Amino acid sequence: MDPVKRLYLQTKKLHQHVTADLPEDMAAREKYIRRTQQLLERRGRLMEKLEQEGSRADEEHPETRQRYTEEIGRMNEEINEEMNAKRFTIRGEYNRTKNRRVTGRKYKNPYEGPTVDGLFFDKKN
Repeated sequence: MDPVKRLYLQTKKLHQHVTADLPEDMAAREKYIRRTQQLLERRGRLMEKLEQEGSRADEEHPETRQRYTEEIGRMNEEINEEMNAKRFTIRGEYNRTKNRRVTGRKYKNPYEGPTVDGLFFDKKN
């Protein structure tokens, strides 16, 4: 099979996977992220192999090869946009969880953290 066609098919799989909604369940989300990493690694290997082989033209169907490369470029832009959006979603959820944890600790022990404006809490003797 033509290396460009293999790259196209792998990019299409990645595109379909990335454009799917991010799962809410943490276990499903981890599986989703692992699958994304696998698809990216396979695609990266195909791209490296294509670079090593050089840009030899397909003598039989150059228009098909051109169509594949254009479609790969279009899908790649959409993949990048979707992955950035999902990264910001995950980062936002992480920050909210982290803030909830800190706030919960402050309510549990309000005197644990730094003091305000040099005010210290001491026991009276």
